[in-house]
Amino acid sequence: MTFTCQLDNASAAPCTSPITVNVPTPIDGNHTFSVVATDRFGHATTKAYACRIDTPAPMLPTFLRPPDPPAH
Repeated sequence: MTFTCQLDNASAAPCTSPITVNVPTPIDGNHTFSVVATDRFGHATTKAYACRIDTPAPMLPTFLRPPDPPAH
């Protein structure tokens, strides 16, 4: 059995299980990850999986004012 994987409209490439998909510049939104399994007789089956990338915004630093000194 051989496998070919594809993310969205990128070129399909041979893959194995488990697989880690490295996306150089992740784009927020809905995506499709497709896998084609082909047996030794050439019969192919395709499965597509929907996924969503939602990268959070970077955290902004919080600056707190120091407490007022005690009154003398």
